[in-house]
Formats: sequence, C-alpha cells, structure tokens
Amino acid sequence: MRRFFTVLSLLLLCLPVLADRKKQVDPRDTLQYHYEYTQAGKKYLLGLNFYGEEARVYTYRVLRRSCVQVGEPFKVEALRDSVSFVNVAGTDYILFSYLHDGEEPGTLDWTLKAVSFNADRYEFVNFVGKPLPSEGERFRIEGMSGSGMRPNTDALTDYLDSLLLADKRLVVLPESVYKTDKVVEWWLENNPQALSSAKKVQMASLPSDCSAVVAFEGSGDQIKSKSGRYLVASVDLRGYTLVIVKNQKQNSYTLVWAEPTGVRKADRRLVNLYFADDNTVAMLFYHGSSMLKYRISLGSGQLTRS
Repeated sequence: MRRFFTVLSLLLLCLPVLADRKKQVDPRDTLQYHYEYTQAGKKYLLGLNFYGEEARVYTYRVLRRSCVQVGEPFKVEALRDSVSFVNVAGTDYILFSYLHDGEEPGTLDWTLKAVSFNADRYEFVNFVGKPLPSEGERFRIEGMSGSGMRPNTDALTDYLDSLLLADKRLVVLPESVYKTDKVVEWWLENNPQALSSAKKVQMASLPSDCSAVVAFEGSGDQIKSKSGRYLVASVDLRGYTLVIVKNQKQNSYTLVWAEPTGVRKADRRLVNLYFADDNTVAMLFYHGSSMLKYRISLGSGQLTRS
C-alpha cells in the first residue's frame, strides 16, 4: 500500500508537466506570417507579427515535435502593405512594403524594404509623390524613386529596383517634369495670397533642364514680349499657367507667376502678357465678365493690381 501511494504521488507530480506538453502552442498559430527554410541541414521557422507601425521578427528551430525560439525577436518599422519571403543571390530576406505620408504635405511615400533573416543586412527603395485616383488599386502615386541617389548597387538593390519599376501603382515622372513640379510647388507655397491680396511675390529660379524651360524654348509664337535682355512667355503645364522670364544675358529662367489654368469659359484665364517697362511684366486676365491687370517688378517682386 505504501508503494502504491508513492507511485501515485509521482504520477500526480508529473501530470502538470504532461499537461504543459499537451498544451504547447505551435508558433505558427500565433504568427501573422511565417516561412520555413533549411540552413546548414537544420530546419527553421521565420515568423512575424505586426504591432501598429512596428513588425517583430521571430526565429524558431523546428524539431521533430516542437519549435524552439532562437534568440530574441528583432524589430523593424513597417506598415503592412505586403509581406513576402525571397531569396536573392543565395541569401534569404523578408520583403516588406509599406505606405505612409510623405515628408511634404499632400504626398505619399511607398517604401520597399528587404531584411535578411538574421537581420545583419537590410536595403530599401522608396517612391515619393502625389496621390492619383486609385482606379481599383489600394493606392496610386505619381512621383519619383530615390534609387538614383544610391552610391552602390548589387543583386539585392537591383532586385528591389526591378520590383518598383514593375509596380503599376507607381507612375514614374520624367525627371524634367519632376523638377518643374518642385519649383511650382515652392512658388505656390511661398505666394499663398497671390490671387487675392498679396502686394509682393517671391519668384523662383527654374533649372535649365526642366520641362517648363523646354516648353518656354519651344513656345515659338507664344513669346509675348521682349524688352532689352528679357523675354517673357506663358506656358500651360500640368494644370497650371506659368509666366516665365528669360534673362538672355545670363541665360537663366525665372518663374514669375503660377496659377491654375482655366478650363471653363467663366474661369479666370491669362489673355495677354507684355513688358510695361524694361523691368516690369504686365499680365491681363479675364475672369467671367471682368478684366484684371497685374504688374510685377522683376527687381523687387512688387505686385500692383488694377
């Protein structure tokens, strides 16, 4: 009888351990994404979970009846857009893409990042620009990639660039158009009251290789006026009417004025452009049944209305 109670006591002591074994949770059931791979003849499980703007990456050694976590999870900043696992040039990577607001107001930044399984290397490429109508996609962006600024390239960076170029949600702007857009954006941001009450405008220099300058030089009959060393013309680009002055002596170009191009008869539109004197540009607008006349001094930016 004493032996019976001794054996029974041992069994009772072992029951919690046996219960724990039965209750052991398969990590695959707790991971939002997981991927199994073999390294040096051993099987591993790589998994990740998202927590807000952060993803945690876990590594497990796969045994016959269980999985044992290897080391501590590492963290990467990521907003879930898509996740996949890839092998590039013999190295396994987790591939994230995520979407967030760009640094400049009204822009989006889509980033594609590759992190090696052991977190000893990561690379990324991003695409920044203005949102477009989605046309059935989750998002669409018109802009440019930062990959051209990368000093060195290899198989991984080339792979990321190829994915970016193949993504139909990303509409690449020619660099010349992008340069014009940036100058127009700067002008609009720095002259918020230009159409209403401003008494002075800040003008902006245009790069010689931007699309606005190309349009100016190809405007031919659109050259409205010439005065000494200056030429002035208006060009319509990407929904805006731009007034550009060329300094022929310095071979430089200045954005003097920018405003949305009228599309309806009642909309405001530029109808005449000329030099009031050697250093003053005059612009004549129709707005419905009204006529507006602006003068801008090229030296001071002084704006007068009549």
